[in-house]
Amino acid sequence: MSTDQSAPPRRKPLVTVFFKCVGLMALVTAVVAVTLSIQATATAKRAAEDGVRALAREVTEYATAVAGPAIAAGDMAAVEALLTRLLENARGKALLAVATRSDGTLIAAVGAADPALQESLSAFAAQAATNGQPVLSGGDFHRAKPATAGPDGPTVGGIAVAWSPDVVVAQVLAEERRANLTTLGLSLILLAVAAVVLRQALSVPLNSMGKAMSRVAKGDYETRLPALKRRDEIGHLARTLDSLRTQLAKAEV
Repeated sequence: MSTDQSAPPRRKPLVTVFFKCVGLMALVTAVVAVTLSIQATATAKRAAEDGVRALAREVTEYATAVAGPAIAAGDMAAVEALLTRLLENARGKALLAVATRSDGTLIAAVGAADPALQESLSAFAAQAATNGQPVLSGGDFHRAKPATAGPDGPTVGGIAVAWSPDVVVAQVLAEERRANLTTLGLSLILLAVAAVVLRQALSVPLNSMGKAMSRVAKGDYETRLPALKRRDEIGHLARTLDSLRTQLAKAEV
């Protein structure tokens, strides 16, 4: 039994030019979206961390200025109240605050129950009181400053605060995820619109030309090819095939 060697291969929809173009657009869109998302997330995280560092610098400096006279007067209740307000107003950005006398004696500690962190901050506060200079650690999130009895008074102790950008970073990343989901939705809509336009501009006329040429191949030389007036590659192909149809029709006569 013989087989028809001239029979065209069956067309698979998923390997058509249309699906290849749509797949390429989807791939490019995904790569661009992921790249921009990674860059935006990294930028937002750095901005959040820088914002907490700036807040830590200003608030710690203010706290030492206010706490100094209270430490000099031996008013430990006022020092503890100040540190409590500092942590409350920080809303999760400050984890622990300590105050020491100039000899390194711990006089107040408010915040997270972390003995290791408290010991570390106490040492920073004592170091700041001894050297009369700020002490920074932990990526500048652990800050200690000397506290003086007044603007020109002697150093009477030190204040150290452990800050953390985690709360702010978590909020920023949550907002970034919502923005990414919105962007993803818009991208899918635009991709769907582009696919419809591409199908009408590319797939439909090519399929119509294929059907027309199939009729020509069967001897129907009166068949008119579509897209003859288009000025792009599709129109050029249609005119070329139509010229072939005309020549075949003349040869038939």
